Amino acid sequence: MSQRRRQRQRRRRKRRRKRRKRKRKRKRKRSDLPRMLQLYKINDVNRSNSDSLRIEP
Repeated sequence: MSQRRRQRQRRRRKRRRKRRKRKRKRKRKRSDLPRMLQLYKINDVNRSNSDSLRIEP
Protein backbone atom coordinates (compact mmCIF):
# COMPACT_ATOMS: atom_id res chain seq x y z
CA MET A 1 0.00 0.00 0.00
CA SER A 2 2.72 2.43 0.95
CA GLN A 3 4.43 2.09 -2.45
CA ARG A 4 1.21 2.86 -4.29
CA ARG A 5 0.66 5.95 -2.17
CA ARG A 6 4.15 7.18 -2.97
CA GLN A 7 3.55 6.71 -6.69
CA ARG A 8 0.32 8.68 -6.49
CA GLN A 9 2.04 11.51 -4.68
CA ARG A 10 4.77 11.66 -7.31
CA ARG A 11 2.21 11.89 -10.08
CA ARG A 12 0.44 14.71 -8.31
CA ARG A 13 3.68 16.61 -7.97
CA LYS A 14 4.43 16.21 -11.67
CA ARG A 15 1.03 17.56 -12.58
CA ARG A 16 1.58 20.54 -10.34
CA ARG A 17 4.93 21.24 -11.97
CA LYS A 18 3.41 21.34 -15.45
CA ARG A 19 0.98 24.10 -14.56
CA ARG A 20 2.63 27.47 -15.21
CA LYS A 21 1.34 30.98 -14.81
CA ARG A 22 1.91 33.12 -17.87
CA LYS A 23 3.86 36.25 -17.15
CA ARG A 24 1.92 39.32 -18.14
CA LYS A 25 3.74 41.91 -20.19
CA ARG A 26 3.87 45.10 -18.20
CA LYS A 27 2.09 47.99 -19.82
CA ARG A 28 4.19 51.12 -19.96
CA LYS A 29 2.85 54.02 -18.01
CA ARG A 30 1.63 56.86 -20.20
CA SER A 31 3.73 59.31 -18.23
CA ASP A 32 6.81 57.44 -19.43
CA LEU A 33 6.37 58.41 -23.08
CA PRO A 34 6.55 62.22 -22.86
CA ARG A 35 9.62 61.89 -20.67
CA MET A 36 11.40 59.92 -23.37
CA LEU A 37 10.36 62.43 -26.02
CA GLN A 38 11.70 65.27 -23.91
CA LEU A 39 15.04 63.52 -23.59
CA TYR A 40 15.28 63.13 -27.35
CA LYS A 41 14.37 66.79 -27.91
CA ILE A 42 17.06 67.87 -25.47
CA ASN A 43 19.45 65.61 -27.31
CA ASP A 44 18.66 67.25 -30.66
CA VAL A 45 19.04 70.78 -29.30
CA ASN A 46 22.38 69.93 -27.78
CA ARG A 47 23.60 68.43 -31.03
CA SER A 48 23.06 71.74 -32.77
CA ASN A 49 24.86 73.64 -29.98
CA SER A 50 27.75 71.42 -29.00
CA ASP A 51 28.56 67.72 -28.85
CA SER A 52 29.98 67.89 -25.34
CA LEU A 53 26.63 68.72 -23.69
CA ARG A 54 24.75 65.82 -25.23
CA ILE A 55 22.41 63.90 -22.91
CA GLU A 56 21.90 60.27 -23.82
CA PRO A 57 18.44 58.85 -23.11
